[in-house]
Amino acid sequence: MISDKTKKALEDIGLTKYEIEAYLTLLTAGSLTAIELSKKSGVPYSRIYEVAERLEKKGWVKSDRGRPNRYQPKPPIEGMRSIKLQIQKEIENNEEQIISELQPLYERSGESERPDIWIIHGEENLLEKIGEMVEKPKKSILIAFPKITEENLDVLQQILDKLRGKDIETKFMTSNVEEKILDKLFKYSRDIRTRDIMYGGGIIIDNHEAIIIFPEISPEGDVTFSMGIWSDHLGLAALAADYFEYLWSTSKLIKK
Repeated sequence: MISDKTKKALEDIGLTKYEIEAYLTLLTAGSLTAIELSKKSGVPYSRIYEVAERLEKKGWVKSDRGRPNRYQPKPPIEGMRSIKLQIQKEIENNEEQIISELQPLYERSGESERPDIWIIHGEENLLEKIGEMVEKPKKSILIAFPKITEENLDVLQQILDKLRGKDIETKFMTSNVEEKILDKLFKYSRDIRTRDIMYGGGIIIDNHEAIIIFPEISPEGDVTFSMGIWSDHLGLAALAADYFEYLWSTSKLIKK
C-alpha cells in the first residue's frame, strides 16, 4: 500500500490509474506474465497488454520477450529519469514550433518588450545600485571588478556583507591585487580568480540582471567608477554571463 499523495504524484507526471496499479503490483510481486499481472493488479485482461506496453515505453517496466512474455519493474529512479527526458524533449519540440510561429506575430503586434536599460553616472549612484542588486540573488552572483585598492575595498566590503550567510554560488574575478586584499575577499567567496588586464567590470544576478561598469584609472592607479549600464533584459544578462564565464575560464585560480 502506498499513500494517496504518492498515487496523486504518479498521476501528475502522466501515469494512468491502470498503469499505477500495474506498476505497484510488479513492485510487490516481481516478474509476472500478462495474465498474472492482470489478476493481481485488477487491470482488465483486455487492457493489460496495452497498459504494460505503455509502462515499458515510459521507462517504468521491462520485459524479457519470452514465451510467455514476463514484465519486471524498473527502479522508480529510472522511471522518473525517463519521464524527465521525455518531458524535456516534448517541451523542446513544442517550444521550437510555438516560438517560430508566434514570436513573429508578437513582434509585429507592437507589444514587443521594452526592457529596462539604464545608464548610471557617478560612483555613488553606481555603488547604490550595486548594493540594491546584491540583496536579490537566489542562486548565483558573478562579480568582476577591474582593480581593488585599500580605498575602495571598504565600500566594496559594505556591499558584499549583504551576501554573507546566503547559500548562493559566488564567483569573484579581479585584476591582480595585493594578498592582504585577497584575504579579505575570501570571506565572501571561495571562487576567486585574477587576470592581468581587465577593461571593465560588472555584476550578474541569477543570470537575469546585470550591471556593466566602466572604470576610470588615473596615472597614479586610483580607480573611480564613472559610469555603468544596468539592464534586466534576459538576453543581455545571458550574454554578460557567457562573457564572464569565458573570462573566468581563462583566468588564474587563487587558492586560499
